[in-house]
Amino acid sequence: MVDIISRITGMTSYAHVNREISHGGIFLAGLGTLRVRSASLPPTLANGMIRLTVSKYGVVQDVRNETWSQLYRYYVSNRIRVVTMHLTEHAPSHIYIAGQRALFLT
Repeated sequence: MVDIISRITGMTSYAHVNREISHGGIFLAGLGTLRVRSASLPPTLANGMIRLTVSKYGVVQDVRNETWSQLYRYYVSNRIRVVTMHLTEHAPSHIYIAGQRALFLT
């Protein structure tokens, strides 16, 4: 993305259907705060290990266990972890955490 923006010097043109041309700038923005759901991890894996591993993709704000609906009498983990983080670079859809392949869903 950075390479594309530098090649077009941050400016572009758009041709409308009525042949009018609009000029505009393209700027690199942050990837934002995101909630990522991770699946396929054993329940014994500590949230701290997840935090440590995914911190290379941004600033991790929170890691928590997701539970089944609150309609049930007790909170029951559904083995999905929710990671709230501010991304600084793109995170892949599969990440290895402590030797376990985890699926990351945005």
